[in-house]
Amino acid sequence: MTDSELTTALAKYLPLAGGTMTGDIIERNRFVKQNTDVTKGTTPSSTKFWSMYNCDKNGTKWGTNSIGFFETMLSSASNVDTYIGACQNVAGSSNNAKLGVTYNSDGSTYGFAPTPSSATDSSTKIATTAWTYGMLKQFIFGQQIVSGGSYSFSYKGKGVCFIVMLRGSAYGIYACDNWSGVAAVHSMNSVTVTCSGMNVTIKNSSSAALSMFVFIPPTYTS
Repeated sequence: MTDSELTTALAKYLPLAGGTMTGDIIERNRFVKQNTDVTKGTTPSSTKFWSMYNCDKNGTKWGTNSIGFFETMLSSASNVDTYIGACQNVAGSSNNAKLGVTYNSDGSTYGFAPTPSSATDSSTKIATTAWTYGMLKQFIFGQQIVSGGSYSFSYKGKGVCFIVMLRGSAYGIYACDNWSGVAAVHSMNSVTVTCSGMNVTIKNSSSAALSMFVFIPPTYTS
């Protein structure tokens, strides 16, 4: 066989490096993507990636051409992230949303995902621990007020905030709004609650500390 005949015969096969395939690829066992710079159990000196991008017809660059992706990342701290994501369909944009899991070198594990835009978001986004805690902090929080001390806070919206105070077996319940000020549902001795607009101040003039909890209903926030 001449060199010309050999070249013609091999032209229909993919080269060992690079090349483009068309049509369906059917894998009946498993698909393996190997990173030859990594030995499992050894911490790499820099972050290593296993990546698969779904790109448009114009190229294979991340961001410029990517539409979706699947990726595993091993950091130089031996933390492993694996995620699947979708990219914004805007030319050149690398904006993306991803759903993933992490396994840290200390044995801790967690997931991450797109979160709702607000407490009333009825989409199928996932309410993660951090998102839930952040939302709760907007609506309910606690504070201890020492003897002779005071505490002030502001709340958003045009509605009511409820304050519950505990000191030993005594308790007080107050409602504040920026129309009529403070209403005592159940008064507590040696406590003064003032409300001016959305600014609330609580003064504890007793000889003992008290614990205070504030609840701001989400329906009244702006």
